[in-house]
Amino acid sequence: MKKTDASINYILQLFLGPAAFLLVRLLPLNGLDATAQICMGIYAWMMVWWAFKPIPWIATTLLPLILFPLLGISTLAETTSTMFGQRIFFLLLFIFMLGNAVIRVGIGHRLAVTMLSIQWINGKIDRFIFIFMITAAILQAIFGVVGIIITMSVGKAVIDFIFAECDRLEIAVDKKKTGSHIILAGAYGQMAGCMVTIQANPQNILTISLYEELLHGTVTYMQWFIPGLVFAIVTVPVVYLILKLLFKSSLKEIPNANAYFSAEKEKLGKVGVSERRLWILVIFIVFLWIFTTFVKIPGADYFLVAILGLVLLYIVPEAPKSPKAFLGIEDAKKVNWDNIFLVTGAIGYSGILTKMGVIGWVAENIQGLHWSVLFIIAVIATALKTNFLAGMATATAMATLLLPLSLSTPIHPLVFVKCIATMSVGLMVPWAGTAAAITFGSQHLDMKEMIRVGILMVFLIGALLIGLNLIAMQIPALYPPLR
Repeated sequence: MKKTDASINYILQLFLGPAAFLLVRLLPLNGLDATAQICMGIYAWMMVWWAFKPIPWIATTLLPLILFPLLGISTLAETTSTMFGQRIFFLLLFIFMLGNAVIRVGIGHRLAVTMLSIQWINGKIDRFIFIFMITAAILQAIFGVVGIIITMSVGKAVIDFIFAECDRLEIAVDKKKTGSHIILAGAYGQMAGCMVTIQANPQNILTISLYEELLHGTVTYMQWFIPGLVFAIVTVPVVYLILKLLFKSSLKEIPNANAYFSAEKEKLGKVGVSERRLWILVIFIVFLWIFTTFVKIPGADYFLVAILGLVLLYIVPEAPKSPKAFLGIEDAKKVNWDNIFLVTGAIGYSGILTKMGVIGWVAENIQGLHWSVLFIIAVIATALKTNFLAGMATATAMATLLLPLSLSTPIHPLVFVKCIATMSVGLMVPWAGTAAAITFGSQHLDMKEMIRVGILMVFLIGALLIGLNLIAMQIPALYPPLR
């Protein structure tokens, strides 16, 4: 019976894509010519399949390459160059490839253990949770998608130790509450870190690229970093205090915590040559990202720097007299190609929709909405939609729709970009995305607590995001006018 239900569900999801195309094609959309309406219909088809994922995203993204030539919209060569000739492809590839090197060499794990071993914690569980949140934010900001993996693996190990020691010493502890508290602290620390740097979150890269494609705006590394850092500095302590109120625990100290973290540091041993070399590469790339913000070099931006970083990871040996570089051909198998093709194809297709006049047509037809309504949609609707559909698909749809409309509001479009990117990181339910799945997969998080806290955080983080960005918007250097 279950197999039958799964088959019916699969067929239904497949059918919904072409059905969406036919619906859009048959609607009397005054002001759109037939070709533009076909393009809009194909986009609807792709959005449905991206959202429900009956087939991998990479396969859905290839649809225009089949349909455009067959329907006489453009040739295969023209469609391919438009859809996939995007700089963002190499930035995403660099981030995923760097993640492979970080996990294998272990610099992220060492950073986490080192931070959680500081003397100030001194076994106090509240202090540990606070530093754990800061650690999660830093890991996410530096290493991107790898950050949440490191955070949850370290968090799970600490929780397992706490529970084992409490059982051994017969200390009463509410395991469900304590486990949920620590895991959610790491998850929302990671979410705060997502806002800090461009590479911290694939949705950042996606929405920035759509901002450039649709509105011809530009964002430097520091223009993103400075407001993002302020957001994280404010968000972490606020969320920490809220979680502390929600999860009041009788456990005040982690039994034998100092001995545990000392042992974990000892296991890591001395910093190896490969770790030092990888850190030098990471710092060098971040330096170049910052440097190109202040010193204008023709053709140089963070996309070009990412390509340089990717090449260096394939060239620089891990150790002296070693032929092995940080990356090899086998690392290409570990890349999330689904995400890369979705993001690259979505940006390419947004350019097609703009060229065909679809984006302008949509903007004209809903321009009567008050700017505050659009802003609420950008924050709350994005967050809620993300927790039931894929975060990347949600960010694509919301940014494509709302960025052109943002020009008619008193709010800088870059504020919409940052709100959509951050709120499309779903943590309300386990199926909301990669971060949510890894968080719930720690096995120490109760689903009811995840949903309860998730609903509250949508409004809390949304309010902080809006307030802080509206204040930062008053600084022209951070939010430059569009050309």
